[in-house]
Amino acid sequence: MKRNNLTPLTAAILCGGLGTRLKSVAGDLPKVLMAVAGKPFAHYLLQQLSEAGIAKSVLCTGFGAEKVSSLLGASFQNSRGRAVRAPMRLEYSRETGPLGTGGALRLALPLLDSEWVLVLNGDSYAEVDLGNFGLWHQRNRAMASIVVCPEPQSFVAKGTANTKVVSPLPRLLEAEGLFHTSPGQRPGSPRQKTISSTESAIHRRATRVKSPVSQYGKILTNEKGEVLSFLEKPQARTADSLSTRKPLGESKTRIGTRARTKLRLVNAGIYLLSKTIIEQIPADRPVSLEREVLPGLVGKRFFCYTKCRCFLDIGTPESYASAEQFFAQKGRAS
Repeated sequence: MKRNNLTPLTAAILCGGLGTRLKSVAGDLPKVLMAVAGKPFAHYLLQQLSEAGIAKSVLCTGFGAEKVSSLLGASFQNSRGRAVRAPMRLEYSRETGPLGTGGALRLALPLLDSEWVLVLNGDSYAEVDLGNFGLWHQRNRAMASIVVCPEPQSFVAKGTANTKVVSPLPRLLEAEGLFHTSPGQRPGSPRQKTISSTESAIHRRATRVKSPVSQYGKILTNEKGEVLSFLEKPQARTADSLSTRKPLGESKTRIGTRARTKLRLVNAGIYLLSKTIIEQIPADRPVSLEREVLPGLVGKRFFCYTKCRCFLDIGTPESYASAEQFFAQKGRAS
């Protein structure tokens, strides 16, 4: 596996959540399509995958599945920078009922072609070199690896109730060549107005964001980077909460292993998993990746990668405001 060339891998983006905490801002729009700095949040994830050399991504959809596939289409063309890249192929799995993060990944199994699968949460962004992450995973001969980082920092999203934001995304994205839309899809549709209104709403709700580490999964590791304990964030009323089962498999962590706590270290929502792990996820019930699958991998060559420069999510109106600020600044600097 070469640095910045993950072409042999299939990526999976988990984007089927209901977005209950964002309802006041998003309405009926899936989180992955929420407008952030003039682009749907999915754009930043797909751009990151494309620049790492990924040739195929599978979007694991649920709520708003038709909107996701309609807007994102069959491929993603990364137009940033001078490098000419082939379009990244996009495919979709669709759950008809809540399956949780693990169940959604298991449902997508027939579309996952590679021996290793790069998995991203669809409502968070970690600034990390995915090529180096892949090499590090390979050198450790890991069965599973997770990107971790310090507690997210606070950003101030500037704006007032009088701020007016107009973002005709379908026309903009088509003009920039960012997405290939489906035949017959026209700019100026109701989808455009919904995205524009959410971007205006974020300015009205702009505030300083507090991101206590208790809102994110905590990781305990030893000096080699092996995961010794995986404690997920407090449980919310989501598809993942439908299951109260214990972790899949048996943890093999030895009590005598030398360990050190990485203070304020959190799960950044990016994983490299052996396809065999996904094959072992039950297919007939909701399964939480974070509460059942990952804790069951402790002691089984499960490593954490710490070279993450920045992490943010869009799970709440406040953190969504923070993401707007971050990507607006990032766009001006690029």
